[in-house]
Amino acid sequence: MHSTDHTEGSAVKRSLRSRLRWVYIRVLHHSGLLALAKRRVRSQGAIVLTFHRVLSDRAAAQSCSPAGLVMRERTFESLLTFVRDRCSVFDLGTSSPTNGEGRVPMAVTFDDGWADNATIAFPIASRVGVPFTIFICPELMDTSVPFWPEQIIALFRSIGDSVEGIRQLCEVLTSCGHSEWATVVASGNGDRCNLLIELLKSISSEDRRQILHSLSSRELCSSGCTNGTVDRTMSWSQASDLQRAGVTFGSHTQHHEILTLIPAAQAEQELQASKTTIEERIAECSMLSYPNGDFSPGVQDLVARSGYKRAFINSPGVWRKDDDPFLIPRINLSEGTVTDPNGKFSPLAFEYRVFWNALVHGKRRFGFGESTDLFHWLKDLTRCSGTG
Repeated sequence: MHSTDHTEGSAVKRSLRSRLRWVYIRVLHHSGLLALAKRRVRSQGAIVLTFHRVLSDRAAAQSCSPAGLVMRERTFESLLTFVRDRCSVFDLGTSSPTNGEGRVPMAVTFDDGWADNATIAFPIASRVGVPFTIFICPELMDTSVPFWPEQIIALFRSIGDSVEGIRQLCEVLTSCGHSEWATVVASGNGDRCNLLIELLKSISSEDRRQILHSLSSRELCSSGCTNGTVDRTMSWSQASDLQRAGVTFGSHTQHHEILTLIPAAQAEQELQASKTTIEERIAECSMLSYPNGDFSPGVQDLVARSGYKRAFINSPGVWRKDDDPFLIPRINLSEGTVTDPNGKFSPLAFEYRVFWNALVHGKRRFGFGESTDLFHWLKDLTRCSGTG
């Protein structure tokens, strides 16, 4: 099968999954289970949302950021308006979650510190009246294409269906000791780009840099092949302006290193240096977002010793009062997770992504089952409907 056929086949599968997901959401809504999940969340704790980028249609088309990081500005404004009107929004920097008027407590965060957080997201949030927190990497501020996934996406856009381009990519992977990756990429099954990104997350930063350098030496991958104007982090001046306007800043480590993949001494340096720099340049920094959401007991100890008071992961769940303050769950949102089949913001899609996933998947983070909760939900539902 040709690579074009694989691309078309992947698009068909994505479309089918999207349609099936929408049918599933409608079933949950009409059965009453979605409303029940929302009530359960409201009774148990708070929700923290994670965003990364908010872009115009034009910028979204130019950006090389993964789709799971991007939301269109019109969708973001509709979503924030819905959250403001239906939930009890609180500011992580100044308060803790409290139930207000029987609504779900909800906070908004951004990871990475992209420039569009300042130029697009903040004006919308300010206009709607929703506060938020941004987790930044001090050493990557005011930088064009600061993160490596954008380089990988640019690579695949550049080589497209080129047999020669795929061959050279596989040669690099093999020469760097990852022949099994080369076999997977060469097979063309699934989404090569996202698959390679996930594989690269599993190795040390040094090994990853070696692969990127080898790709660059063959002119297959370089920071210059993406749109450096669109894919850029905010400046310190922008961050200072946002802080004065009420935005809270936290650490995302110094260089966005995955803390579980580097030596403890280096991890401690990443944590302490980023906190110190943020406090010198902006304001007090007491919160951390783990890069890639990855943590371990040893990393948690380092975070606590470095002076942080809270740390956030990127796995769905409800933030309960007695939860570990260094394992606060968050739910990542992007364009495809909160829109209907017509591409418009959907309250149903939002509630499914947030409330249903918070309860159904929350306990899986640590290997616990959720069958007991599901049993109680169904039992509550039959009581509410008068059938039990």
